[in-house]
Amino acid sequence: MRKLKLMAITFLTLSFVYCGGGLPISMIDGTASTTTLPYGVLHGEEWKADPAAQFVKLHLYLDEAIEVSKVQLVSCGNLTEQIAMFVNFDEIEKILSAGSNQEYTFAPPVVMRSLTFNMGPNKGVCVKEVQLYNKEGSRIKFRTPRIVEGNIRASSQLKPLAGC
Repeated sequence: MRKLKLMAITFLTLSFVYCGGGLPISMIDGTASTTTLPYGVLHGEEWKADPAAQFVKLHLYLDEAIEVSKVQLVSCGNLTEQIAMFVNFDEIEKILSAGSNQEYTFAPPVVMRSLTFNMGPNKGVCVKEVQLYNKEGSRIKFRTPRIVEGNIRASSQLKPLAGC
């Protein structure tokens, strides 16, 4: 009986940890990255591209399609050029104005599977935060992969195939 209680508590704890905290998003990619992976932009952490890079892109690939009413991109400084925003690769294209806080409201809300920001000729791109809002106007929270440091070492090595 004690083992059964322990298993139930473990299951509930793991379910809360895994299922709580927002929608899952497994892949975010940024070109010309000089800092950490860009997952932090969904939690208010800065992501920077190489200062000399042009045409930097930031891609979010959602694990599940979600209904979105508004997108907000907050940059660290003033971006001097417009930004192209693409929803579901090229299904919807919108131009965001220059500045430090760009946002776009969809009326009616759209079903989103991916979101791409093409920063155009802006240099020194630094993004503070990306926020998505549901049809009720509430901010959508995301659960991102946990990044950990580590070392990898092979435990064995196979011999090459003959003739390859």
